[in-house]
Amino acid sequence: MTRSRLRSEFNSAGYYTDVINRSGVITEVIWKNYVVEHSWLPPGSRGQLVYYLIESIPVALVHQYVTPDGTLGASGLPDPKVVITRDLQQGFRLKPD
Repeated sequence: MTRSRLRSEFNSAGYYTDVINRSGVITEVIWKNYVVEHSWLPPGSRGQLVYYLIESIPVALVHQYVTPDGTLGASGLPDPKVVITRDLQQGFRLKPD
C-alpha cells in the first residue's frame, strides 16, 4: 500500500476528525514519546507514536511531532503508519529505534 493510499484510508475513516472534535469515539494512547532535535522544530519538541483505539481496539497507529505548546509540528497532522479497516491491517513496517 502506498503512503498516499494509507493517508486516504486514514482520512476516510475520520479518525483524526474524531480526535480534534473530541467526539469521544477515539481514545489516544501514546506508545512512544521521545525528545527530538530537528532544526525545523522548536526546542523541547517531542516525537510520538500514538495508537488510536475504539472501545479498546486499535484502529490506527500514527507518528506525530508535538511542540512545547502542545500543537502538532511538521505538517500539523498525524502521519498514519498503520490503519486497520474491515478487519485488515494495512500499512508500513515500523523501523526499530
